[in-house]
Amino acid sequence: MPTPTQIALSDDSLLAEYVELGQFKSVLEQRIAIGPDMLAMLLKDGAIAEASAGGHFAIGGVWRTIKDAIGGQHAIRLLIADLKPFQLSTTATSLTRDNVPVTCEFTIELQVNPEKPANVLGLMKAHGKVTKANVLERLKPNIGERVLNDTIRRVDALELRGNNGLQDKVQADTMSEVERVASDLGLLARSVSVAWGFNEEEKAAITKRQQEREQEA
Repeated sequence: MPTPTQIALSDDSLLAEYVELGQFKSVLEQRIAIGPDMLAMLLKDGAIAEASAGGHFAIGGVWRTIKDAIGGQHAIRLLIADLKPFQLSTTATSLTRDNVPVTCEFTIELQVNPEKPANVLGLMKAHGKVTKANVLERLKPNIGERVLNDTIRRVDALELRGNNGLQDKVQADTMSEVERVASDLGLLARSVSVAWGFNEEEKAAITKRQQEREQEA
């Protein structure tokens, strides 16, 4: 049996991309192989002809339609996507009620939904490739504006230290927001963690504010 032609994403930074079908001209009677953690989806005239996670695919049967693409009979596209969980990290800054700037560090774990692989098309739109950074760009404004600002502006800076309840609230609200946005992109939100990232300027502002309060008292 001939060695399968291996298909993989062209760069580690990618989450999904369309494959150039011209490369299959010389292997039409062979097999295509993708890893067990990869999704392969064949689109024929804009409709999904086949979507499978992992395994080998003979270019006979369903995958024979790739021949139609090369022959120009149909509009055929082959999409591949990484199904492995991946992490994104970002920060957002907001002002507390007493006008101290505070930075929050977010770590988010996502995954292309293996139960609904066709939803990955929500990522692609008109693009030929989608990077993990593209996903972060979609999430970041929602995290900063909808979650952090809404919570931090209600409390003073001193209330953040050791306030596990507030941290849990930010984390839960972030998870809800990530799940909302991720579902539109065909992604699963697996976990979210948050941590306050005080820099030296922020620490000095908190200390100054604490001293002012002590003097007022």
